[in-house]
Amino acid sequence: MALKDAVAKNFFGRKDVMVSILDYLLHDGLPKVSEDQLRDDNEAYYTIVQQPDGSFKTDNSFRDKLFEYDDGKEVISVGLELQSRRDKGMVQRIMVYDGKRIDQMAKEDKIYPIMNIVLDFDKNRRRPPTRLSEMMPLRDSKAKDYCSDYGYVYMNIYDIAEKFYMFPCAEMQDVLYLELISKLSSKWT
Repeated sequence: MALKDAVAKNFFGRKDVMVSILDYLLHDGLPKVSEDQLRDDNEAYYTIVQQPDGSFKTDNSFRDKLFEYDDGKEVISVGLELQSRRDKGMVQRIMVYDGKRIDQMAKEDKIYPIMNIVLDFDKNRRRPPTRLSEMMPLRDSKAKDYCSDYGYVYMNIYDIAEKFYMFPCAEMQDVLYLELISKLSSKWT
């Protein structure tokens, strides 16, 4: 894992930042989600693997961050992926992550919805396919109504920077504001 990826995972994986992201997505930026409604679920799924050279690394067959959000009415498993470049295969990767997550939940006899969020740092803002239907020709299929569509919520850091005021977390606002200034200054030079 590159250092910038580790720094991004540490920052965006913080509860206060995830609360801000959920408030933005679920409540139009109004501060309704609290940190005590979130449980960091990564610890149960990450394993540390020793490499042949003696170094250690985490098993990367799981998503970047995983939380359980319980608002008292329902529980949602929230997966967060951070991408520094466009990944056309993200839908398939998330399907694998969700398969493992659902298997784990079934073993614990508790299955609830999964919300997948991909936070993209691609300056070109080239949107990758976010739904399975965008990858296959289902539009004209007779079986379209019976086929499941699978996907994730796509957020580009440069798009959401323009709405930095909608994120209750002050540090998240600072990061997004810096991204906005960076974007604007590149237009001026």
